[in-house]
Amino acid sequence: MNQIPSRPAEPGISSNLAGALAYVLLPISAGFFLVVEPKDRFVRFHAFQSMLLFLTAFAVGVGCWLLSWIPIVGFVFQVARILLGAALFFAWVFLMYRAFLGDEFQIPYLGPVAWRQAYGPPEGSE
Repeated sequence: MNQIPSRPAEPGISSNLAGALAYVLLPISAGFFLVVEPKDRFVRFHAFQSMLLFLTAFAVGVGCWLLSWIPIVGFVFQVARILLGAALFFAWVFLMYRAFLGDEFQIPYLGPVAWRQAYGPPEGSE
């Protein structure tokens, strides 16, 4: 977990506020900040992580919805969709809060991918 000092971003807002706002409308605000903040890696990290979180949750949600139509066991997938929605809500609020604090909290599996997209490959890996 890397913490960065709050520094002004291009449109006049701090990086930590821009990072938190990248989560507000998931793919829409993430895409906006990827376009508006091409040089601020902290904001780009949170925008990529927001987008990856949305895409993963969307794919799992659609899969659960499709599987919920199976007789008898479909109920399990309906419950899984409800639990996924609750978990996504809490993750969304938590990630906005951590970004606002200036922290680069990484979601397991998705966070390292977002970090590589924002910062490039680790040194010595080329």
